[in-house]
Amino acid sequence: MTRAKWTIVNGIVICVLCVIGIQQASLAPEIAFDILGSATVPRFVSVALLILVVLMLVEEFVFDGPSTDDAEDETSDSPEEIVTILPQWGEGYRTFANLIVFILYLLSLEYTPVPFWLATFVSIYLCSRILEGGLGRGQKASLIIAIIIAGSIDVIFTNFLLIDLP
Repeated sequence: MTRAKWTIVNGIVICVLCVIGIQQASLAPEIAFDILGSATVPRFVSVALLILVVLMLVEEFVFDGPSTDDAEDETSDSPEEIVTILPQWGEGYRTFANLIVFILYLLSLEYTPVPFWLATFVSIYLCSRILEGGLGRGQKASLIIAIIIAGSIDVIFTNFLLIDLP
């Protein structure tokens, strides 16, 4: 599948999820002590994602996609000196593998006693490694980022927002 088709597919999927998010936010109950209401954040995130989808589509179809000229060295005279490292796994494989990781993440939260922070850490780490494409770079960075994100989400939701996580 070409990059333009992937852009359209991703845009459609994100738009559908945003519409579902906005529709579900309208069903959220009003909270007496919250001035903005419980639907404010889901609506804001959905609208922000819709704006980003529009920008993604504009970049792809008006400006011919993201620039790939950064990998080339302009001082080089011969094309043999340009080295481009491509991921070993294709976009379709990486997308499908991340979808599987996400589904397993949701199932583990719903049906197992695994703590939220642990399931989140494992899923973020695996998704970052899959997105990296099998080149083996950035393993320590993925590990550190997964620890920071999983720990931060757990602390913020349980201590500050007082939300019980699964």
